[in-house]
Amino acid sequence: MSRIKFILVAFFVAISAFGAVNKYHAMNVFKGDYKFKNPQTGNDVLFSITNKGEITLLENDDFYNAKVEVQSLGNNLGPDGLSVMTVMLAGGSDEQTMTTFIRLYPVQIDDKDSVKVAMIDAIQVENDGPNGVTFLTREKIKLYKKLKNSDKYFAVGN
Repeated sequence: MSRIKFILVAFFVAISAFGAVNKYHAMNVFKGDYKFKNPQTGNDVLFSITNKGEITLLENDDFYNAKVEVQSLGNNLGPDGLSVMTVMLAGGSDEQTMTTFIRLYPVQIDDKDSVKVAMIDAIQVENDGPNGVTFLTREKIKLYKKLKNSDKYFAVGN
């Protein structure tokens, strides 16, 4: 009897795992070339993300440093929690730093076989050291992702 229970549980977990968006699927959705307009300067910022979570600044405007973090929680009974990617872009001078955080997540489309990327939000943090001033601003940026094998971009939805 315990062997049958084990087989049923293993089967249920296998079906659940294939039906959910796991970290591997999320990383393949996140990879690609992106662009947005820097809210401070109005200039384009272009960056590329690999399926391993590495980021490269292609056109950096005032940004000089970039980092990506992907976070999700594991689950012993079924699929993992949905992965969220945070893209961090820092720029500024010796006295002032501006860091932009863009949070992305994968969205499973109705047919359940395809997944797209969506943006949660974008915030900008300003740290002006000599004046002892810090700001956090929620930015209304439009993020675009480049179509595969094309020079065209499409808007990443919220």
